[in-house]
Amino acid sequence: MSIIIKTKEQQHQEDLIRLANFRPIDDDFMRVLLKDDLPLAQEILRIILQKDDLVLLSEQPQYDMKRLAEKTRYLKETPKGESEMCKSMEEAMMETRKMEDAIIALKLLKRGKMTFDEIAEDSGLTVEEVTELAKDYNLMPV
Repeated sequence: MSIIIKTKEQQHQEDLIRLANFRPIDDDFMRVLLKDDLPLAQEILRIILQKDDLVLLSEQPQYDMKRLAEKTRYLKETPKGESEMCKSMEEAMMETRKMEDAIIALKLLKRGKMTFDEIAEDSGLTVEEVTELAKDYNLMPV
């Protein structure tokens, strides 16, 4: 009988390979095993991450994939779900556009060569929004 002694790094690499090969049933098993057991979850993470001083302050279990699949199906396959998704996408696009407009306004404010009215016209923001940006970033136009 031969005894193989592994270094901590070798053992860590083997643990990472095992983790990479987990199947959903393994994830489900671990979620149930670790539920409401913060010390156990902390110890497992210390081993995996090789951080002996890691401290878990709270836990938030993995979102249930079945619920996620049901929600996805609802959004994709029902008229109301499609409507909700379209509305969410439109809101996200509007928010992105507003952020892009703010970036343009900030660049123009930093140049310091235009009035609030001109910046508002060129950026797509209102004069009030440009004024607020200028105050937030201590940038004053001409």
